[in-house]
Amino acid sequence: MTTLPALATTRIELPRSTMKLKSRGMFSTRSVTANFPKPSIPASINPSGEYSNLQRHERISAENKAEDLIRGGSTNSCPIESVASVVIVLKEKRRIALVNGDYNLSQSIEEIIGRLNSVVLQKKYSAIKAQEIKSLNIQLSKAEASLKNLVSQWNNKIENFNKTQAIAARKLEQQQFQRIDEFDQDQTSNLPPNFCKLSSNLLELRELERRLVITKRYDEATRIHKEANTIQTKEEEEQKKKFLKQGQVYRHKLLESQQQEIECFKERWMRQSEKLQKEMEKEIASHAKVVENIKSKIKDAENEII
Repeated sequence: MTTLPALATTRIELPRSTMKLKSRGMFSTRSVTANFPKPSIPASINPSGEYSNLQRHERISAENKAEDLIRGGSTNSCPIESVASVVIVLKEKRRIALVNGDYNLSQSIEEIIGRLNSVVLQKKYSAIKAQEIKSLNIQLSKAEASLKNLVSQWNNKIENFNKTQAIAARKLEQQQFQRIDEFDQDQTSNLPPNFCKLSSNLLELRELERRLVITKRYDEATRIHKEANTIQTKEEEEQKKKFLKQGQVYRHKLLESQQQEIECFKERWMRQSEKLQKEMEKEIASHAKVVENIKSKIKDAENEII
């Protein structure tokens, strides 16, 4: 068996790993410097101009109120005239809280400021409404006085109307009574000529009486005279009855005429009265509506006051 000579083998050299490479001072924290970007601060590092401009006594008072609010005091206890300075102080405290990273305190202060602003708005709104109510009450007083004066004027006007109507009624009444009285007086006087005519029979008897007297036949003339007188008396009574009956008819017609006159009088004055009444009711209702509208506005404004 042949012996082989020693053979050469291949060899691969690898570069040294940098993982094991040590360099002088490479990992020394003392020798390492860095320039990291600074985080942004969510608030100014300096107080606001408003806060700086507060007077010392005003700032102290506002600080006390602000601390009370932060501790849980009611925003309603803060006088409205102090709210502005208190809000400035609270904003300053919120700025400091943000700078210090106390975000919970910052959020609480922000909510307090919001409530304060809400209270201010509510109080301002209430003040506006109170001024509106005051103005409306002045309007209401004027409107009620105007309504009262208007009612008084209309009462006087109605009273004058009633007086005028009463005078006219009495005048008509007097005129009608006077006409009736004059008519009745005429009825009791002498018969008018057209009711004093003698009948032809009576005239013949009177003529016969005259002739008998002329012929001196006195006994017969006396008998005829008595007979004529009886007839004349009877005819006069009949004529009087006719006259009185005719007078009653005329008097009844006169009364009917007067009654019609009264009805016309009543209708005429009723029309005037109704017209006047409607005018009064319309005008007073218009003024009363103004009063009611103002009262309604006052009520609405009072309900809106918080």
